[in-house]
Amino acid sequence: MVAVNEERMLRISLIGSILGLIALYFIVLNISSVHVKIGEVTGNLIGSVVEVEGEVKDFYEHKNGHFFFNLKDDTGEIRVAIWENVVEELRLSGVNISEIRNGARMEITGTVELYRGELELIPLRSQVKIID
Repeated sequence: MVAVNEERMLRISLIGSILGLIALYFIVLNISSVHVKIGEVTGNLIGSVVEVEGEVKDFYEHKNGHFFFNLKDDTGEIRVAIWENVVEELRLSGVNISEIRNGARMEITGTVELYRGELELIPLRSQVKIID
């Protein structure tokens, strides 16, 4: 009788875990972003997901494959860090990453972070678009 209860609890735990993971998956897919001008990105938005559009300035490719640049519009500019794993995802999804360079227009959805006292935008996976 004890073995039956343990087996039942194990099944309930497994089903609960699977349902929880499925729920988390759909929650992440529906993270909403706010479209803002770069100058509107302030410390109040740290941890928030925003969508901005602008021109690439001061592009730098790190030896580890990370991309760093400023994204500028008519209201301001913000530092952007695209980590190597996201760069690789973009490449695999068909984005011509060689087009990410000074002067390129981009739309980026990402999380606003604070790094060394400066605001920085960390793009969500595959939420980087080059605008023609």
